[in-house]
Order: sequence, then structure tokens, then C-alpha cells
Amino acid sequence: MSDDVKSQTHWNQIILNQVEPAGFSVPVDRFRELWFNPLNPRSLRLTKFGLQIATARAELANYAVDLDVKILPKHFLLLEKACVSPYYVMKLDRLVVFDQKTAVMIQLHAGNFDAYFSSILKYG
Repeated sequence: MSDDVKSQTHWNQIILNQVEPAGFSVPVDRFRELWFNPLNPRSLRLTKFGLQIATARAELANYAVDLDVKILPKHFLLLEKACVSPYYVMKLDRLVVFDQKTAVMIQLHAGNFDAYFSSILKYG
């Protein structure tokens, strides 16, 4: 797994830096609503509100990846460990990631989540 993982606080700041100059604001008390698991600061899974803020307001680059399998509970655990940037699970067979490297790696594995995680665990 990567040591490059940033916390929710880090990504909140990136989003805030992108949103405020554009004339939008996100109240500090709503930052918890961006994250699916706000109690774990290393969890980078976004809520639907978080995805909307990150894409529409902050205009962060994002990549949608179609998967060949439905995301299982074991995949959620691995995503928590492996993702270095925010991600959003869409319909359990589509993933929106905010890291180009992750998107390319999943696509190189033809959307095969098990093969992707196997290579991440093996090669880091």
C-alpha cells in the first residue's frame, strides 16, 4: 500500500482552495458530509455530495472506470488501503477516481478488480 495517502483534511483543503476563488464556499461544518466515513480521516470514499462538490464546484480531474465485477465488501476494504486520492463508488460496477495512475492501472487490468488488487499487494 502507498505511503502517499493523504487524509480527508488534506483533500478538504485542496477542495477549499479550488472552490473559494471560483466564488463558491463550503461551510466547514459540511466537510464531514463529503466523506462516506468521516470518523476515519484516512478514508477517502466520497459521498454523492462529496462527488458533486469535487467535480462540479472544485472541478478536480476525475476518471470513471467501468469494472468487470460488482464491488464486494473485500474490495471496499482494499480500496480503503490502496487509494491515495478520493474515490466514489457508482452502482457497484463503476468507480470514479481522482488519481490518474489508479484509473490507468485499473484499466490496464481490464477493470478486473481482483487482478488489480493482487498486483497492488504484490508490487506495492
